Amino acid sequence: MSLFWAITLMSDHKGHHLSRRYLSVFMLVPALVLFCHFLYFAPFPEWYVCFDLLLQFFGMMVFPLYHIYFRLLTVDDKISFKKHIRFLLLPLAIFIVYTIAVFNAPLPEYKAWLFNKIINPGSQSIKFLHVARIMLQIGFLIQCIYCIVANHILINKYADRAVKFYSDMRDAKAKYARMLNLSIIVSGMVTLALVVVGRTFLMTADEMIFMGWSVLTVAVYLIGSLGAKQKVINPDMELPMEDEPAQLVKQTVIEQDIFINKIMSEFRENKIYLNSDLTIHDLAKIVGTNRTYLSAAINQNFNQNFCAFVNGYRVTELERIMLENPDYLLDQYVLLCGFGSVNSMKRSVSASKGMSFSNFRSTLLMKKGA
Repeated sequence: MSLFWAITLMSDHKGHHLSRRYLSVFMLVPALVLFCHFLYFAPFPEWYVCFDLLLQFFGMMVFPLYHIYFRLLTVDDKISFKKHIRFLLLPLAIFIVYTIAVFNAPLPEYKAWLFNKIINPGSQSIKFLHVARIMLQIGFLIQCIYCIVANHILINKYADRAVKFYSDMRDAKAKYARMLNLSIIVSGMVTLALVVVGRTFLMTADEMIFMGWSVLTVAVYLIGSLGAKQKVINPDMELPMEDEPAQLVKQTVIEQDIFINKIMSEFRENKIYLNSDLTIHDLAKIVGTNRTYLSAAINQNFNQNFCAFVNGYRVTELERIMLENPDYLLDQYVLLCGFGSVNSMKRSVSASKGMSFSNFRSTLLMKKGA
């Protein structure tokens, strides 16, 4: 299932946003982890010995990497080594300790220890391995809890962005994001339960392995499926980026006019706002600039952020269409005007016109009747 979604998301050329590309690569991590577990329980002892370090490394990385995915959906525009490395420091440190313990142990003892065979309990190398394994388990627990809590905080803190940009025609709001976090919660609980009972017990309890892997398969399916459905949560982020300095103030008046004319041409002539998936990144590519530069231009020239600027055009289009076709269903207005959802349309009308959608519609109908 993990490989299925990795391949599917990679081959989906319609999903160009970084979060989807990141998820396609991320799906390779649980695929590798589960493959290593398969080698252990199959069992293929000689093969598993070669993969144990990979299992421990990527097993420790699953939750922090998943948290980075959530950050890309909410607060981060790109992957940044400086910004994201802090989430990987703990698993890296614990993995280094475990690696030292592995290479410190004689190979025969290491192999016997991996498969819980009786060996000299007084061996210093085995004691070191035991300590390293306990560190792995504690670190895994910390990463799991942190990921679940931090993701939940992100969803709640940036719910306004989720409501605006993570929705379908029926306005799913942040439901998909919460389901994504629920999937990782279930995965974490099942994994922790398997870790607690231990490999020795699992080797004699096939039904528990089958049950656990079935739950994990469903969770992985949900993560991949929801990731494929989602839209970008933060297309109108206005925070400056370090490598994209806004230099609009250094332009001449003529240069600024040319740049603004490009933007206006896209909106007035090409009606780019009718694309409900339009993001500030899309417009920046079209007019040949970066996100921060474009954001500064819109703020300075129109005294609006990107979201308000785009929705202003959509509300104007809504007003025109509603006057011509007052009997359309709300979903039809949404489709024709470029809104992401019915609720998004209502919010945009309220923000732009200072009145509720029902009052806005009534006013237009009175205007048409007059």
